[in-house]
Amino acid sequence: MFTEEKLAAVLVAEKPKYEVTPIVKLNKAYFDISVKVKAGINELHTDLTEKELTQMAQEKIEEQIRKTYQTAFKEGIDIYNLGESLYRKHPHQWKSIATGKQQLVLNQDSLRHVKVEVNIVYPGRYKLHEHGESTS
Repeated sequence: MFTEEKLAAVLVAEKPKYEVTPIVKLNKAYFDISVKVKAGINELHTDLTEKELTQMAQEKIEEQIRKTYQTAFKEGIDIYNLGESLYRKHPHQWKSIATGKQQLVLNQDSLRHVKVEVNIVYPGRYKLHEHGESTS
C-alpha cells in the first residue's frame, strides 16, 4: 500500500471469503460483491493507526478488484465468474440476457458495489493503536 507514492505497508491477506449478489434491472445484470479477508502485517514503513491501515487496505483491494474486472471484461472474460452466480440464483433471468457463444451476461458497469472488510489479525512485531500514532 502506498501513501503519496511511498510504500506504507506490506500486508499478507489470507482466508478471503466473498459473497456475490446478482441483480437484474432493465434486462442488464449487475453484481454486488462483499469480501472479508484476514490480514497480517509483513512490513510497516510509516506510522499509521490500525484504522488508517485497515482503510487503506480495503480501498486498495477494492481498486484491484475493479481494475481486474475491467481488464478482463475488455477481453470478454468473466474473471470472477459472476455470470454463474446469476445463473445459480436466477436461471430464467440469466437465460433472457445471456449473449454470444460464451453466454456472457456482463456489461461495462456490471460490477456495481464492492464492499471490502479487512481484519488485521496478525500485527507481527508492530504495535498498532486504535487512535493516534502507531509505533514500530
